[in-house]
Amino acid sequence: MNRSLKEIGTYSIFGIPTTVRSDDEAIAAALSEELSCYPKTSEGPTYEINILDELESASFETRNPKQHDSRANGFQMEGRMSKMHWQWSEQTCRVDLSIKEFGFLLRQLYRAAHRQNTTRSEMAGQILHEGLLIPHLLVSERHALLHASAIARPGSRDIICVGGTGGSGKTSLMLQACLEEGWSFAADDISVFS
Repeated sequence: MNRSLKEIGTYSIFGIPTTVRSDDEAIAAALSEELSCYPKTSEGPTYEINILDELESASFETRNPKQHDSRANGFQMEGRMSKMHWQWSEQTCRVDLSIKEFGFLLRQLYRAAHRQNTTRSEMAGQILHEGLLIPHLLVSERHALLHASAIARPGSRDIICVGGTGGSGKTSLMLQACLEEGWSFAADDISVFS
């Protein structure tokens, strides 16, 4: 299906000018709300992210049988929840992203297992951050990542990070501090430092 792209906005995400567009109104609405925590910018984008219903077919130079195709100016990856086509030019990195739609039965199983994101619009923000933006920071000279939740002390700019392995209680402790002790949410699971 060919629908026109709606520009959600150009934001300074981790200091990187990033333009985000979608051809799906529900995804555009969800991301518009989620990305509102980042400052808007008028700078030309370094990243262009297009969230599309389907990705156009492209020829590949080499193929990993499981999930990766190399192309002349980038690569394409396919995962369980999405497909991404990365392309580089001299000034920008463009990523076309297609989020897979779960069938009715799988959505119901995910809901029964208390999984929050079961529709394309609910998954868009998670995939955008965990699949595109956070991995970029792994090679950034200006940023550091910490597997930790973070909370801000009331009336202060002090931040406390709580690290640990999966399932050790980072999110639970962060939620308790915010809901019962008056602390402010800063980050959940991945904290970015600059």
